[in-house]
Parts: sequence; structure tokens; C-alpha cells
Amino acid sequence: MKKILTYLLLFITSTNSFSQEVELENFRKELDFFIEYCLGKVPSMPQNEANHNKLVKKVDDAFALFITHSESQNSPNFKTALNDNNVKFSYIDSRIYVCIETFTTKNASYAVYSYSSGFRKAYFVKNNNSNTIVYKGKPGMMYIDNIFEIDDKNILLIEKSGDRQTSKKAMVFSSAQSTWKLIEAFKGKAFGQVNADYFNKKFVNKRPFLLLECEFEDLMSAPKEANEIYFDENTKTISYKIFENNYKFKVISSKWDNNMFTIDDHDVGENFSGSVPVMER
Repeated sequence: MKKILTYLLLFITSTNSFSQEVELENFRKELDFFIEYCLGKVPSMPQNEANHNKLVKKVDDAFALFITHSESQNSPNFKTALNDNNVKFSYIDSRIYVCIETFTTKNASYAVYSYSSGFRKAYFVKNNNSNTIVYKGKPGMMYIDNIFEIDDKNILLIEKSGDRQTSKKAMVFSSAQSTWKLIEAFKGKAFGQVNADYFNKKFVNKRPFLLLECEFEDLMSAPKEANEIYFDENTKTISYKIFENNYKFKVISSKWDNNMFTIDDHDVGENFSGSVPVMER
């Protein structure tokens, strides 16, 4: 009887593990078909907005089914990054890359699932405690720098942005519901307020993002902390550093107060030129 129960348990475990591979393969097929469509190799489907949106939904729905499989993070297709045990990745085929990165806050664990191909990048945030997707990132974004818990009702997410992911974008979400809701939680001088002059900052009372812009070339001339957004969960303070030279800097910070951070956007390029590399980092 014990042997029968053991074999039954092994069978159930094996079947459950196999299921995740089926869902990952279904996602691969959907994304590969979408790539073929974008390349103009699906004559039965004219290239238009309706078909594009239909196929994107099928890709994301298939990816969501893989994400919410209870064993998705343990898929044997994924390898653990050499420099970070919280990161797993897989080249599903020659055109598709998938990454899983885990972040832990005081009260929850989150996994960020992202995929990349030549025609679409996307990421999803899953609450590992409830095995539910709480946020879907904007198209074209793929990497998260960090996730913090501000309090039991608000989450701070810091996203890597820019062509080479060297810029940072901080966002605050209300986590009171089953899915996160972006809120306007920043006050101060912001980019993008003047037509045809993006970097001309103007004060706004409410905005949804804190932007720390940093071109790859500027980062070559600046200390590595120059494009970092920090958050202290004990004091509920967000901050970044403005370097006056390679060593001296001032900290720009704001404490969470009345559901708001008062802090300006910043461009690292204001203080560094990409033409003179830092000799010591």
C-alpha cells in the first residue's frame, strides 16, 4: 500500500511538472507565430492593428498561463544566473528570451517574469504568496531594478528604462486590491512638460513617475551609483545622488508623507559628459 501511494505521489508530481512545460511550449508557439506575422510570413492574416492586438493578447495570455502555474519558477528550462541566485533565464529558442527575477519585501515575495523578442518585450509581476499576477508592465519594458513595500497599502517599483536600461523610473502602486493601481505619488519638477524640450523641467503638483535619466555614454563617465534610485523601508525615504565630481555628491531625498514624495526628476548628463571616462570606479 505504501509503495502504491509513493508511486501515485511521484506520478502526480511528474504530471504537475510536465504541465508547466506544456504551457511554456504553448507560449513559445504563440510568440513564434506573432514573430512570423510581424515578418510578413502569414499571408492569411493581413498586417493591421486589429490582427496585431489579437495576436499580442494571445501571446500575453499564454505567458500568463505559464506564469501562474505553481511550478513555473522551477521549470528545468531555466538556468540560474552566475552572479545572482534570484535571477533565472532561458533562451526558449533562437528568437525568444525569458527571465524570472525574484524580489522579497517585508510581507511578500514577488517574481517578475519577462520575455523578449525582436518584435515585443513585456514583463509581468506575480505575487508568489497568492500566485496571482498583480501588474503588467508597459510594452517595450522588460527589467525591474527593485520592489519595495512602502506600507501595507502601497508598493514602490523601480523600473529600468531607456534604450540600454541605464535610466530608472520609480512608480508607486496602490496594492489594496488584487491588482496594483498606479497612483500619482510624486510632486516636484518634472521632465516632459514643455513641447519639443523634454529636459526643460517644470513643477507639477502630481505626477505618476520619478525619472532618473541616464544615457549609457554618461554612465561611462559617472560613478556607478549615479543612476541608482534608493529607498529606505524603515524611514520610507526615496533618494538619489547628484555627483559634483567623481567623489563628492549630494543626496536628493524625500520622505513618504500624505501618500506623496516631493522630489524632482534628474538627468545624470547634467553633471557628466560621456567623452571623459572615469578612471576609478
